[in-house]
Amino acid sequence: HDCGFVLNAFAGMYNRHIEPLSGGASDEGGWTPTNSVATSNHLSGTAVDLNWNKYPFRVYRMAPSMVSDVKGLQVDFRGLIDWGRDCWGGNPVDEMHYQVAKGKPMGAYVDFANELRGGLWGLFGSTTPTPAPVVVPNPGVGGGSTLLLRGSTGPAVRRLQERLNRDYPRYSRLAVDGDYGPATEGVVREFQQRAGLLVDGIAGPATLGKLGL
Repeated sequence: HDCGFVLNAFAGMYNRHIEPLSGGASDEGGWTPTNSVATSNHLSGTAVDLNWNKYPFRVYRMAPSMVSDVKGLQVDFRGLIDWGRDCWGGNPVDEMHYQVAKGKPMGAYVDFANELRGGLWGLFGSTTPTPAPVVVPNPGVGGGSTLLLRGSTGPAVRRLQERLNRDYPRYSRLAVDGDYGPATEGVVREFQQRAGLLVDGIAGPATLGKLGL
């Protein structure tokens, strides 16, 4: 859905401009099948937690300059993303948490998602140059690790599709086209569920490692 698409784009821009998202399933999360909060946006896939080990629940931890940068990113996203640092009036404080904004019309997400697909910021869509998969530093892993998500394109996506088709033909019959679209995301979710990983549809270090990539 377009709300989730915009949220994924926010995470991509956070990784690009705020700080790396290199922890994978051990440090980032989105959709969850259960939650201690019955009304949690995580249950509908409309919330993400980013770098949660760095930003524990109920603690102000983020540097003021970075707080300003995140608020600027929220403005860039037309106010469509709320931040757990302040969206509940500071009670509780949840600096890791980002979710679709309360009270915004669905049309606003549809329109903004279409702008993103059309090439806004070069994050998704057919742009020149074609956006590469997000590559973020990961200490201890020679040179870096790849974070692949819907909208990513290129050889890394093609290798992912080939590996899924080769090793899991019972549920993976993807077109090997190097385009991380809904079908690829769905197969990644299926793999994550079967492998006991966080089911978020994003091929980060944990998922790629399980696949031997």
